[in-house]
Amino acid sequence: MIYQCYFQQNQRERLFQQDPYMGFGLEPEVNLTVTMNCPELSGRSGRMAMVEYGCFLHIWRNIDSYNDDWFGFTSYRQLEKTSFMFRSSAEVSAVLDGCDIAGWGWMDLNKTNQISDYLASTLKGPAFQAEYYHPGMMIFLESLFCGQGQRLPQEFYSAEKALYANYWVMRRELFLDFMAWSWPIIKVGLAADHSYKYQVSTDGNNTEKAMGYVIERLFIIWYMMRNLDLKDLSSGEFNPARRSA
Repeated sequence: MIYQCYFQQNQRERLFQQDPYMGFGLEPEVNLTVTMNCPELSGRSGRMAMVEYGCFLHIWRNIDSYNDDWFGFTSYRQLEKTSFMFRSSAEVSAVLDGCDIAGWGWMDLNKTNQISDYLASTLKGPAFQAEYYHPGMMIFLESLFCGQGQRLPQEFYSAEKALYANYWVMRRELFLDFMAWSWPIIKVGLAADHSYKYQVSTDGNNTEKAMGYVIERLFIIWYMMRNLDLKDLSSGEFNPARRSA
């Protein structure tokens, strides 16, 4: 199933009706079960900090109630960003026979890196995009990984494309691996008192979602570290070969 996240009742009319999709309310007002086994989502600040990851966390914590062979996520606003849409569950299964992760929220980072010549002289790829739009994020990310004795993959500083917006689908075992890997890092990040969390993003977004923006990059870091095959469904052109270890 691909879970289409939304916040308010009036957003339900924008949800897709095709069988691969199911709406998932991120707020108790539209989903009474969202906090089940997830005390971190009981308060508004926790839900805002994690945004779509709140859906991931709920499913992971209640995984015995979900029989999906694959898990995917998107937003009620998807059509504002891409026209791609699956037509059937069989189509999803067929796509996943040829890759580890299929996504429809890719960004061409060669174009993004042209925004700021000064910053691009020191950072490239997803690292540049993160720091430009969310000042201070890279120091925060690097500190999270350093604290766990890890380093960010070099590809995070050089990739020409990356998958954003939590617009992706992958098989059950990979979803479980991502959650087991990411949640310990996120717990540390949520508890940390870091200056990044108080910085307003370049596009004016508020600081309540600061961790949500970090979590979006954690997904990119995870698939790079796991050396996974990805398919770009937004253009039908980008399907990178398996990365060498």
